[in-house]
Amino acid sequence: HYKNRKHINLWSYWQGSLDAKILVIGQDWGTTTGKEFKQVINNIKYSQPYISNNPNPTNNTLCKLFYQGLGIDITVPNNDVFFTNAVQCYKTVSLQADVCNEWFKCCSQYIKRLIAIIEPQVIITLGQKAFEACELCGEIENKPNPVKLYKEIVANSEVMELTVAGDNKPVTSKIFPVYHCGNQVLNCTRDFGTQLDDWKRIKQYIN
Repeated sequence: HYKNRKHINLWSYWQGSLDAKILVIGQDWGTTTGKEFKQVINNIKYSQPYISNNPNPTNNTLCKLFYQGLGIDITVPNNDVFFTNAVQCYKTVSLQADVCNEWFKCCSQYIKRLIAIIEPQVIITLGQKAFEACELCGEIENKPNPVKLYKEIVANSEVMELTVAGDNKPVTSKIFPVYHCGNQVLNCTRDFGTQLDDWKRIKQYIN
């Protein structure tokens, strides 16, 4: 779609600093079909901000959570933030199509490598699949055990840490699982106010 791309994926054009303090990991990149994908490609080609006129409600809600929860404006590029997804490829079917567990297993090597390169202070995972993908990358300490529901992990009062193997030494980051901020989750599972509380508790761990 765009041969001169510098990132493996479009979300990283929005926030893609390798010096980031905060690494956000979502589930998957979505699909190459639809108006939004074409509009984002055009934004990149013409050096326009990724979020400019972006019709995706999830991205716009994410902007609100970052600003109101962490005090960070991500409508513009920020040197403290990197965005990626647990699945490093695009679906060629509808946006809501299922993802396969094998995709997460295959891509975990790249997420692990990315964490080792960036060495983020904080990793925020959007949804259960993204958190489980991080479990494939290394060891997570202070995880509630036994766990039956994802909400028990999100509500865990003890801060968890993910340690992955780096080139010269292990890399340890605090990891905060939150819920996905898409409209379906906001309306049916965890409303915006509750999600905002989840994000506010992260702020104190970012220097």
